Amino acid sequence: MLATFRRTAVTASLGATLLLIIATSTASASGSTPPANPYLGPIGTATMHADAEASDSTPHRGPGTEGVNVDFRWKGAACSTILQGADGFPQALCTKIIGRAPEVLLLDPNNGTTLARLDLTKGSLLGGVYAYLDNDDQMVTVDGTGNLLRIGH
Repeated sequence: MLATFRRTAVTASLGATLLLIIATSTASASGSTPPANPYLGPIGTATMHADAEASDSTPHRGPGTEGVNVDFRWKGAACSTILQGADGFPQALCTKIIGRAPEVLLLDPNNGTTLARLDLTKGSLLGGVYAYLDNDDQMVTVDGTGNLLRIGH
């Protein structure tokens, strides 16, 4: 299966990029998750910290107390943000070890192999670390030139 990415860039005036996330109420002390944000992808997998409020709480089960099977896949990069859309395909925003430029990877949900790769323009730290999935399962991030990108597959 060969996949491709499509990229849409939006540059705000005066060189500033505005990224608006509409947040809902906070999680209660009882541990429940915040209400779903209608502009994000699936709750618990659309942002690095589980939801628009960065609550780090998710409706998904943890690994439990039993052994966990892990299979390492070398990507040549540090993948700080790995998100999963409604289609089940993991999308990773990574910073390459050599050159430290950001890239987006579409991963096979069954074995973690890379199905598609998109290089992004290198810039500041935030241009290769933070992203979220919107309600169309597009990765939203900023590249090194300040362009707001929506990356779909």
